[in-house]
Amino acid sequence: MRHREIKKLKKNIFKNNAGFSLLEVMVAISIMTVGLGGAMALITMSMNAGVVSSDRLVAANLAQEGIEVVRSIRDINYTNDSVRWQTWYDNISNGTYSVQFDSQDFGSSYGTPLYYHTSAGRYDYNAAGGIASPYKRSIILTRGQTDGSGKLIELKVVCVVTWKDKSIDKSLTVEERLWNWWR
Repeated sequence: MRHREIKKLKKNIFKNNAGFSLLEVMVAISIMTVGLGGAMALITMSMNAGVVSSDRLVAANLAQEGIEVVRSIRDINYTNDSVRWQTWYDNISNGTYSVQFDSQDFGSSYGTPLYYHTSAGRYDYNAAGGIASPYKRSIILTRGQTDGSGKLIELKVVCVVTWKDKSIDKSLTVEERLWNWWR
């Protein structure tokens, strides 16, 4: 009798531990695939967001530089000679222009891409030694308010930086108002 009970017990043990069925294996693989797929999608989205953020930061810095260069051009003409200052201010025309870090006047290269010079760590319109970037910068000048005698006292400066991200046009706009200090 003892022998039969042991044999029956072994049969029950092996019956309960028969292993995974094909259905259980398929469900486990499906769960793992969904989990790994979600993790991969999250990693891809994070990397893409980093690139977009980096592009926007460069564009913001280029736009700010454009405004600063226009301010610098204004300041170059700010001397103790109020006639020179007013002449420069009066000769500003509404329009679209280009500037780069060392500009002393407004240029007409606004439709061309900026080039990045790795050795100097800067962007300009000089293709020699530079790498063509996706960025284009335009400076839009608009004459503003005048005083009672008709002299220009305000200049609206809009800097627009455009670039392409995966064939989608992107842009960033910064606006500033400059004033004639001699008025």
